[in-house]
Amino acid sequence: MKTVRLCGIDVSSQNLSVQAEQDGKTLPVAVFPNTPAEHRKLGRWLTKGGRRARVCMEATGVYHFELAMTLHRHKRIQVMVVNPRAMRNHAEARMQRGKTDPIDAAVILDFLQRMDFQVWTPPRQELLDLREMTRRIYQLNREIDRETSRAHARAQTPSVTALIQNDIQVNVRHLKARIQRLRDHALALIQNDDELH
Repeated sequence: MKTVRLCGIDVSSQNLSVQAEQDGKTLPVAVFPNTPAEHRKLGRWLTKGGRRARVCMEATGVYHFELAMTLHRHKRIQVMVVNPRAMRNHAEARMQRGKTDPIDAAVILDFLQRMDFQVWTPPRQELLDLREMTRRIYQLNREIDRETSRAHARAQTPSVTALIQNDIQVNVRHLKARIQRLRDHALALIQNDDELH
């Protein structure tokens, strides 16, 4: 019977440093680019030969989430996502002073080997949709701030034509309409979901 491959993954914006253990042996650190295609490739690598795998990673905002989702969907992989503070405390308890991606991956693997495994459950789709809508509203509000600053700067420059001022105003109105549309969708989603409501 094949053993479960254990794997600690250090996630950065660009790369995934993967420290795995198989049949009681620690494998060399593998590095995968942090892209959707490479997430799928990592899933195949972890389960090569029909193995099952348990992976552990830190919650690193947007950088870990798609990886966790991809691996969670895999039939033979279980995922645990850990609070970065818990991982930092674990590293300190091991008196781990160095901080490189391979070292961090080894610390995460050690955490996985020593702690009770807590299976990660992704948020419901409604929460993911709401998160994306609120992020987009934030981005559009930032764009309104930039356009407002541009309008103020242009007002101080006599050579700027009314055409440019008008274009900025039209764009601000357009952005506000898009924000309102997103807010309406977000509120409808909340109203139609008992838990969110």
